[in-house]
Amino acid sequence: MLCEPAFVKKLPDVLSECDLSIAELHAAKLDGVLLPIGAAFRGIDRPDRRADRLAAIHPTIPARVVVSEESAAWIWGAIESAPEPLRLSASIRQRARLQLSSRVVVREVTFTADDVVHLDVETGLQRPASSSAPSPAVAVTSALRTAIDLARSANRASAATALRQMFTLGLAYPDDVKAVLLTYVRVAGRNAALAAVERARPNPRDGTPTR
Repeated sequence: MLCEPAFVKKLPDVLSECDLSIAELHAAKLDGVLLPIGAAFRGIDRPDRRADRLAAIHPTIPARVVVSEESAAWIWGAIESAPEPLRLSASIRQRARLQLSSRVVVREVTFTADDVVHLDVETGLQRPASSSAPSPAVAVTSALRTAIDLARSANRASAATALRQMFTLGLAYPDDVKAVLLTYVRVAGRNAALAAVERARPNPRDGTPTR
């Protein structure tokens, strides 16, 4: 984790080992003052915000990679706790340069321009990749692409659960996901992904968002 020099650092809303020692952070957690948010912590009276999830994950990810699958679902708010391992995507060239740990899984993926969004760490809102805003941004798969990836990985229980929550919360819609999957004519596992979408489709009688 890269930390700012102490003389330029101010105490943020999301705390990490760059701000307090691990012992102090965990003591505050035991005292009921802090709650874990990924590898970081936030005040117990602070509402759950996408910006906080982004702030927690930002120091842990390398440049030019994309947060994807269950980790992206967590950023979008479909998963309550940060999943492990951290799931990222990168180009073949970029992946070869990464130093990987057992807590990080990096896939080699080619994305279209619409597959990736850049979310501002301070606001949690989408912004152009070329933005000159002073705050950093995190590259995350779009909600639709996240749901597509989860459907294709639904053999993992965590991915199947995250997909169901994406649909239940109206973050993505089953018919939109199916429409894209049907264009994957020669992609292995397409039929399994389509079946996963149907299994995750909300029941309209439950009052969940549909379109």
